[in-house]
Amino acid sequence: MIFTAALFFVKTKSIGHPLIGDDAERPDGWSITFAERVRDVVLRGYSAFCARDAREAAVRMLRRGEVRVKQPLATGGRGQSLVTAIDEVDALLEKLPENEIANYGVVIERNLRHVTYPKVSVTSRSMTSTVGYFGTQQRTMNANWQSVYGGSNLLCVRGGWEMVGRLAIPDGLRLAVTQARTYDEATSAYPGFVASRRNYDVGEGIDVEGDGRGREYWKLHGVLAGRAVPRVIALTAFKKDPSLHVIDVSHIEEFGQNRRAPGRGNRHFRR
Repeated sequence: MIFTAALFFVKTKSIGHPLIGDDAERPDGWSITFAERVRDVVLRGYSAFCARDAREAAVRMLRRGEVRVKQPLATGGRGQSLVTAIDEVDALLEKLPENEIANYGVVIERNLRHVTYPKVSVTSRSMTSTVGYFGTQQRTMNANWQSVYGGSNLLCVRGGWEMVGRLAIPDGLRLAVTQARTYDEATSAYPGFVASRRNYDVGEGIDVEGDGRGREYWKLHGVLAGRAVPRVIALTAFKKDPSLHVIDVSHIEEFGQNRRAPGRGNRHFRR
């Protein structure tokens, strides 16, 4: 990724939500336009860059039910807490360093239940090599018995968004692809920002207002980062075989287990 120090927050979850108001704290280079462009493809919520604004955002959100408080630099389901009362939010904010909130923000958004994660992206490693993909990811339990990222099953295609769109994508995943592309193209609101790896996890689930009124679905934000193993495998395969245009890649992460890699799979890391 290429960005100035002032724009480091752009690669995080923070950019996907609006601030609480015109007088809210914000980092240099913050774009109001981006949040407006992605409003219809992200989960309802706010981003805040000081504890005071984060608390006010939580007060507003809690009126409609439980919310999640997320640290933008955390990955794989870590660094987030489900809260139902403002005193729980206060306790969380007291633990976060002020400079971390000021630089990267904190996200307060609707909680989703029964979430599944279609996964779509365009990732590029050079000016001449671009891979697009879509698929699903699974969850696993880590050593602390927390539900975290457990790997992905991806169908990778040589090329970008246009080539992904030509694939036979199931209807549910096609919506995810459309939403991820909307998020991706909205990054033009940050002139000069270039992300060599752009990864979008589009979560689908039921929010609190869906109770009693049938299922109501919302989509989670995209994140300009992500696990690299499946993409590296695909890029390597495409480089070795110029005639190859599509490849199916699976990546599994497990904790506390000593299992052999399935089939012809390779173990990349163990500790």
